[in-house]
Amino acid sequence: MTHLLRLSFASLVLLPLACSSSDDAGSANPSTQLTPGERLCKSLETYVNECGAATPCDSALVTDCSSIVDLLSEPFLDGVSECINGGEGSMTSCLGAGFGSLTPTQAHKELAAAFCSECAFGAPGCEAAFFSEDNPDTAIVGKAILPFSDSLVSQVKEECATGLACAGTFLNCTQGVLAKRAIPESTVQCLVDNLTGQAAPAEGGEQTCVVDGTGGSGGNGQGGTGGAAGSGGAAGSGGSSGSAGAAGGGGNGGSAGSGGGPVGADCTRGEQCASHVCDPDTLRCIEPECDSSRYCQGDVCVRQVPGADAGYCARSCIVSQGCNSGQTCVADLQGYGICLNDGQGGHLGACSGVDSDTSTGCIQGHLCIERPGEAPWCMRSCDYWAYGGCTNGEHCVIGGVCTPEPGDPADVGSPCDPQTEAGAPCGPLNEFYIGACVAISSSEQECTQLCRLDGDDCFQGTCEDILGYGDEGLGACM
Repeated sequence: MTHLLRLSFASLVLLPLACSSSDDAGSANPSTQLTPGERLCKSLETYVNECGAATPCDSALVTDCSSIVDLLSEPFLDGVSECINGGEGSMTSCLGAGFGSLTPTQAHKELAAAFCSECAFGAPGCEAAFFSEDNPDTAIVGKAILPFSDSLVSQVKEECATGLACAGTFLNCTQGVLAKRAIPESTVQCLVDNLTGQAAPAEGGEQTCVVDGTGGSGGNGQGGTGGAAGSGGAAGSGGSSGSAGAAGGGGNGGSAGSGGGPVGADCTRGEQCASHVCDPDTLRCIEPECDSSRYCQGDVCVRQVPGADAGYCARSCIVSQGCNSGQTCVADLQGYGICLNDGQGGHLGACSGVDSDTSTGCIQGHLCIERPGEAPWCMRSCDYWAYGGCTNGEHCVIGGVCTPEPGDPADVGSPCDPQTEAGAPCGPLNEFYIGACVAISSSEQECTQLCRLDGDDCFQGTCEDILGYGDEGLGACM
């Protein structure tokens, strides 16, 4: 089965127990999560596929997207993705809208100081107005560099903010720095024109196209706004099949390797196929569709067998959003996942999805979860980082499932019961358990709020990597 689907109840509600288990961890391999750059490229490609390329620049930016996003800051990438996925504008207008979430970093301020000193000859007020519209002479320069990553900004400062004529050559010099990154000159020109508001308008005027199945990038913290699938990262090229019968691992007849079934043979797991790929829709062995998400035209490449350079293209999703009818989103600790077909297991009923690469084994909106010493059962999925989704007194816990089991009643910041097992959920808040019992001494535990290292989830303090889940983006508020 895919690594995302191999969820253990213990690993979901007892965090420290999951740290030592590679097979039962209730999350995806970090390589299965799309980066902000990959999410933007997916959004741009989906936009062009569904709405068409309004200008030649649109096509160029999609073609060279993987190189371009390495130059840009994550807040800018997220802002543009949210604009496009929300149907708020065209690619051109959304690139402009991405500035709304940006503030100059120290590297940007240092470049502004160098430009104003060297290129503007110390003009009064230059630095203060560098990134605003108040000074037209510097606003276009500020807009050009504000979306860039700190490393690129530092390079532009060293190469372009020097010399008597640098005010007139700055933008051309910046384009030259970009071109050194092996990006075609025409694409560099498109990027700079879009960032500075000089891009040619689309024929027929500005158009807004709503991309089906997309939406915001997800809420920040419990009670957040949530977000529809499309812009979120998902299980990707790192998806694997868990521990059973991996290639070369001595599995029974029909497992991956030379004894796997040929194309067209019946299957429920990739390891049953010589190709290492079992089609979830036909339940037949198929030829590999991909070995990387870049071949999936906006979808995600999922490998069903560990170590195999073969996978199939799956639809990405965010928790319970973005899948077709008859499918459920199987997500990682941060809520990004892939859509798998539903099965037959009812709510809190027995299931067999932990042994399948092609089905959850449960009815829609449920996941098949392993329990120590007991048969797997179907638990309702929920959005832990936004709106929840649990009913009938169940609570949403880390890992995105609704548990009927009670957690520790301690509030965040309060001591957990000494008899409570380390890592147990705590901090009841509406339908959530927002924390986990974390040891603060040899004899004491404290309920500590859980958070995403790249999110804004903490009610107090900042998100720190103290739980051993840093590679999976999970931390605790300190």
